[in-house]
Amino acid sequence: MEAPGPSCYQHLARLVRDGKLAAATIDRAASRVLYAKFAAGLFDGRPDADIASLSRTAHCAEHIALSQRIAEESIVLLKNDGGLLPLDPARLKSVAVIGPNADQVQFGDYCWSKNNQHGITILRGLRERLGERVSVTYAKGCDLAGRSTAGFADALTAAQQADVAIVVLGDTSMILSGVGWEDKSLPTSGTVGEGYDVTDPVPPGVQPDLVREVLKSGKPVVVVFLNAAPIACLG
Repeated sequence: MEAPGPSCYQHLARLVRDGKLAAATIDRAASRVLYAKFAAGLFDGRPDADIASLSRTAHCAEHIALSQRIAEESIVLLKNDGGLLPLDPARLKSVAVIGPNADQVQFGDYCWSKNNQHGITILRGLRERLGERVSVTYAKGCDLAGRSTAGFADALTAAQQADVAIVVLGDTSMILSGVGWEDKSLPTSGTVGEGYDVTDPVPPGVQPDLVREVLKSGKPVVVVFLNAAPIACLG
């Protein structure tokens, strides 16, 4: 069994004909796959999914609540100089939300979408939570893995004009590991996940430089990572 493409399977017949691969090797591999499928009941005539019940189970209130709990419990506070966090909305007039992951959903490796309509970004969440009480401005600053610093000026200006800057960095995974079922209108390149290794565990691209630029504002800065792989200190 090979998924998702025939890049290896298509050569097996020739390898057997050329005497480079024993047919018994293929039989042994196939028997293991078939055993697993029979053990899973795939050939028992039962449907593998109850389509009629999907609307009651998929994205239901119970599962949404569990997903929220998992997300909340996965948050790790690495540092809190001066007791800046948690932020008190009653003491804020303006917040600058900055960074390549500030207005981009990230569902992780083998995710089915990067479409912001399928989730809530940090920027959207803050705007909905703070409402009209606090002004929320946004500047992307840079791309997740690009080398351009053209957006640094806007990011610095946004920080200078706010009471606090929240810089959202991190990484991004391929959609469904690049299988090809993704929304073609969205970027599919990844910086982490299957097939993506790094030699230096710092945020990719110019993200560390973006933080240093925002720090020039002299305003309190909160750095948020949306990441799957370990990330080293920005320095």
